[in-house]
Amino acid sequence: EQELGRLQSEVQSLHRAGNYQKALQAAEQLLKSTKSHFGTSHPATAAAYNNTGLMRKLLGDFEQSRKDYVIARDIYAAAVGNDHASYANILHNLGNLNRSQIHLDSSLKATDRLGLMDAALEYLETAHSIRKNELGVSHPHTVASRSSWGATLATKILNHHKMTETASAASGDLMRQRFYISILPTDVTDTAWQAAEEHLRQALQISLDTPRGKSINNGNDGPQTLSAAAAAQNLVFFLKTRATTTDAADTANKHEYFQEAQ
Repeated sequence: EQELGRLQSEVQSLHRAGNYQKALQAAEQLLKSTKSHFGTSHPATAAAYNNTGLMRKLLGDFEQSRKDYVIARDIYAAAVGNDHASYANILHNLGNLNRSQIHLDSSLKATDRLGLMDAALEYLETAHSIRKNELGVSHPHTVASRSSWGATLATKILNHHKMTETASAASGDLMRQRFYISILPTDVTDTAWQAAEEHLRQALQISLDTPRGKSINNGNDGPQTLSAAAAAQNLVFFLKTRATTTDAADTANKHEYFQEAQ
């Protein structure tokens, strides 16, 4: 067990250093040793699969990462139940895996992207529900799931837009502006935008009101944590995305979205 602890520390250290290939090698050794010591159905083995899944995601091996996460999920479901925080952690990771693949895997077809988005939304909504019940609404893990849920919903909404450009003359130069037009009825997209914005703003506000976790700044704006930083980043993504769509209420609102994002 001391050797398992040493390997776990090595995985964490290499991960923090951004050396994902060596971190994966250490995680694979940890998984092998954990299965040998605890067996294939122990929560510690699920945690080891979670490690290899994370490293493979960071290295772009999305399919194998998904396989590792699914094994971890099934072990946790059998060992601790599907209403446990450890089970929710794997659902959260599966949702974020899908988000990463949507943005980074250029080989995906449009139908594949839609399927991954729908699955990600289901994973993240369920993870948020479990974490809220198990850990409380203000826990950083709960906040993270709600923030990722909102960001994924915004991505899905944008997927139902088509990109266009307009040209205009300014100071004698021809300038092009890119924006997106919804292919769905306005009331449908407005409702979806509002839901995404509520998740993202609430996630950020909760993380600011009840800071927990490692502090990154204790300046005049009050305590800020990594949880708040991640929630703010997702909100910025939303604001910039919203500002490029033509179904924002009006030009003034678009300007406000850009200003707030900055």
